[in-house]
Amino acid sequence: MEEARIQFTDEEGLIISEADQQQALELFVAHELTILALKAEEISLETTFLMITKEQNK
Repeated sequence: MEEARIQFTDEEGLIISEADQQQALELFVAHELTILALKAEEISLETTFLMITKEQNK
């Protein structure tokens, strides 16, 4: 059974090497993970703020 292969091209139609595709994928994943980490930090800060506010209102 043959392995399916996809060739990606840039805007000029040049084939992007597998190494460059791998690097682009790794950068994309790192970017997405950074966004998720920042959102988690934002939620953590909001939760802390709400807890402090709740304590002050007692």
